[in-house]
Amino acid sequence: MKNKLYKKARAIASVLRHRGKYVTPAQTYYPEEPQKSASEIIRDHIGHILRYGYPIHDYYPQGLDVKGQRWQDYIPAYYNLKVQANVNKAWAKSRRGYNYVFSLDDKWSFAEIMEANGFPVPETVGLLCEGKLMRLHNQGAFEDIDVLRARTGRFLLKPVRGLSGKGIIILDIADGRFVADGKEVSSDELRAMVKEGKYLIQPFVTNQHPRIKAIFDKSLNTVRVTMVRTEKGVETLGCMFMTGASDSAYSNWHFGGICMYVDENGRLGKYGYSMSKKRITAHPDSGVVFEGFELPYFRETLRLCEQAMDVYYGMKTVGWDIALTEDGPIFLEGNAGWGVIAHQMVEHRGWADKFRKYFSTK
Repeated sequence: MKNKLYKKARAIASVLRHRGKYVTPAQTYYPEEPQKSASEIIRDHIGHILRYGYPIHDYYPQGLDVKGQRWQDYIPAYYNLKVQANVNKAWAKSRRGYNYVFSLDDKWSFAEIMEANGFPVPETVGLLCEGKLMRLHNQGAFEDIDVLRARTGRFLLKPVRGLSGKGIIILDIADGRFVADGKEVSSDELRAMVKEGKYLIQPFVTNQHPRIKAIFDKSLNTVRVTMVRTEKGVETLGCMFMTGASDSAYSNWHFGGICMYVDENGRLGKYGYSMSKKRITAHPDSGVVFEGFELPYFRETLRLCEQAMDVYYGMKTVGWDIALTEDGPIFLEGNAGWGVIAHQMVEHRGWADKFRKYFSTK
């Protein structure tokens, strides 16, 4: 207890000492709205420290600097992940099961389970283990990485336990040559890049739906559908659309992407949220206006996500990442530890009420 109080006191002292780090009006996403005063912003951070032990992360992107916004209505990222881990574990235990998180966290296991159950997923080329290639369903036999030279196209090498797009390598193969993240590499250099971990190899999805490509065609644009299981069935907690921008090959917000709200009818909200552009109404590259843009295959996307929840029956909540192709939605990932900050950001409201309703938090 004394140690926790000491850490909170230090955090409060740091906020007071570095007020300029926390009170930065130029970072607002809502310049047209009445703003809180410097003292109100500092009080918000101190109140948050007293409850959670640390200042508010992403204060401005979530719009907490706007008059009338209460930090108590918002859920912080670390607390969110802790709650999800606990409720998933408790749900599995209540069903006399195990903690099923591993089968989502390991992208190799996820790809196999989804494919085996008939869900649309990208082709799995194989698994790189410390520089050697194991193909799917080949009974564990390893091959030299050079066998990939026979392939042609763009591929993603995903760390099997990677988060938020970190550690992904974009591998282009043509005429027997390897180009990793834009630089031609030898077989030995590619082995060195992946020798410390395990990587799932999948081809880059190139057949995005024409309407989705019209928004931005340099990245794989995705839909995040966050679902929760209740005693009455499966419900959708929230939905977002994520697209890349500029030269970013990723739709992830932390890599220059743009996030926007998706309503219950599959239509985009008025604003997109970006780290660099802040709050915008149209894509900065294509000029496509967000508000009212209707996503293709939205009802089918929700239906498939609900069916996938049945496969992952040991999970209380999952955030599904979906790509919308010419042939329909395909699953990219299932996230046991989905982020709440982006949902609160695009909805411009906190999820504390949802957490109390579905996760029994105080």
